[in-house]
Amino acid sequence: MKTKLLLSLLLCLIPALSLGQGFDENYEVRKGDFNGDGLTDLYIRQKPQVVILHGDIATPIVLPAPVKDFVLRQQANGSYTVVSDLSSPQRSQVLGWNTATELLVLTSDLNFDGYKDIFIRGIEGSVLGQYNQIVFSPTGQNSHRVKSERLTLISRLSSLMPIGG
Repeated sequence: MKTKLLLSLLLCLIPALSLGQGFDENYEVRKGDFNGDGLTDLYIRQKPQVVILHGDIATPIVLPAPVKDFVLRQQANGSYTVVSDLSSPQRSQVLGWNTATELLVLTSDLNFDGYKDIFIRGIEGSVLGQYNQIVFSPTGQNSHRVKSERLTLISRLSSLMPIGG
């Protein structure tokens, strides 16, 4: 019993120890209209990861995401603002959106701060007048804020060379 408890605690601590790593390869994008302004917004979240502890009773444990889910809300000027700390009704709303399978989420440390960022590729062809986005991972000093930028140079370079973990 003590071994199972120790193993359970260890499995719960592993994601906490890796929070400084930023995004991982398990993030997905969904599209919809977050605030009813007619503009396409993007919801980014980690696909749920579950570990099952086997014992007398199989116990599933959902692992926490390295970076919390958030919405990139499109502005009238073409930029995006980050909406984080979603309420339960907001989270229910965005979970109903369709997965944007035409968008590719790539991970790499794009600003060389030691944390993996994500590059959302394909927005140009999916959302009229928009550019691909880079979402910088929260860092130690900036642990609760995600920053999004449009970088067309990276968009062009990524078509020439792949960006990966």
